[in-house]
Amino acid sequence: MLGWLNLSKRGDTVIRVIIERKLKPGKEIEFSRITSELRAQAMYQPGYVSGETWVGNADHLYSVIITTWLSAELWEAWEKSPERLAITERLEPLLVAPVRTVVLRHPGEVEVSVGYLLSQMGS
Repeated sequence: MLGWLNLSKRGDTVIRVIIERKLKPGKEIEFSRITSELRAQAMYQPGYVSGETWVGNADHLYSVIITTWLSAELWEAWEKSPERLAITERLEPLLVAPVRTVVLRHPGEVEVSVGYLLSQMGS
């Protein structure tokens, strides 16, 4: 048993990033291809833990991507990176509205299993 790592004592807080996008009709396949590329790149960034994509049940042109990061600083480094900006720039013409991004943190201390972190680094 590796125990627990309490990140909040180091000044780090696990965060969730919610990215909402509204697509133009007929752009779903291209959008899916580009967002898959974006996620593939994100997976190799320091601090990336996980990500998932959801689409609206009643509106398949509404997309939500939820990612988990070890800290806001690590997310911001990826968010501003030239690699990410180059990919997200290709998404812009596919959208009918500006992207909405929300960064959330847990209201209390967040504990992350060291074993889980190590398993994610080896993936």
